Amino acid sequence: MKKIVALALMLCMLCGCAAMAEDMEQLLALSWDELTPYLSDMGLVGDFDALDLIGLKLFVPTSLVKAEVSEADAQAGRLAAYASAAGDNGFLVVDAVNLGELTVDQWFEMVNSNEAMSDVRMDNMNGLTVVMYKNVVSDLWVCSLVDTNSNIITFSMGPASEDGSEFVFNLLMKSLQAIE
Repeated sequence: MKKIVALALMLCMLCGCAAMAEDMEQLLALSWDELTPYLSDMGLVGDFDALDLIGLKLFVPTSLVKAEVSEADAQAGRLAAYASAAGDNGFLVVDAVNLGELTVDQWFEMVNSNEAMSDVRMDNMNGLTVVMYKNVVSDLWVCSLVDTNSNIITFSMGPASEDGSEFVFNLLMKSLQAIE
């Protein structure tokens, strides 16, 4: 994960926006298409991983390797897991849970009213309305959306307490999009 952080910070300099690392709003204003040309220039290599069950895909850098999801985890809603190739604590998991009839606005209100969540905001990632937040208790950055079946799909990355993790998480979530 530390390599991702270093590469993401290099992206700031390559974009001519050295202040971007300090100002998340500037990063959040950029689209994935605006960021993509700079990834190869800085050596951030990876590819999209298709999550066919939910019709989404996400850019996964080679510094994260796909891990096998156990049968028990899959039955609990785990759709995908990625672990740090360097063997440090960095990881990204994708989970689904159904809480009944729920809209993304209702989910946002639930998350925003929970004291264990901070930095709660709604955003649009490539046409998908998402709720972004930090789970302080679990030390995770989370991006979640509500699908057409009222499933809450969460993309969680940790540890959130690591320097630069917010920037890296937001950068990866910029790639989240529907499979065409």
